[in-house]
Amino acid sequence: MSMVQQMEEIRETIHKLNNELVEKTAKEKSLEEKSLEEKVVQLLHNHEEQKQQYQKMEQQHQQIQLILQHLHLKFPILAPTALDNNNDHGDNA
Repeated sequence: MSMVQQMEEIRETIHKLNNELVEKTAKEKSLEEKSLEEKVVQLLHNHEEQKQQYQKMEQQHQQIQLILQHLHLKFPILAPTALDNNNDHGDNA
């Protein structure tokens, strides 16, 4: 094999390896972008779930407040007396 043929084979090998490297780099970049997109989608999904949970907790809190107001209106004497008794015991202790 002549020196010129060897140089041509080396050039072809380098060209082939460069093309493979470019393809591999493009695939890796694509996978990284896909992974980032999946993470963003998951974060948005998690945010939406947390938002819904917060709204549900807020509704439950409002319902509890309404129940407590109703109980206080229905039994106005019991609530302050129970609190006063607890405070009296705390002062004497």
